Amino acid sequence: MRIVSLLPAAAEIACDLGLAERLVGVSHACDGPVPVRRRAAEAGAP
Repeated sequence: MRIVSLLPAAAEIACDLGLAERLVGVSHACDGPVPVRRRAAEAGAP
């Protein structure tokens, strides 16, 4: 299962639940967790 987070809090909760490796996209508002920002593509980015 792949996860796209549109809310910063949702990305943090997913990481707290051990699902960080399943995050494949985050919104431009997500500023952390840092490992997720490095790996996940930003939604709406060219």
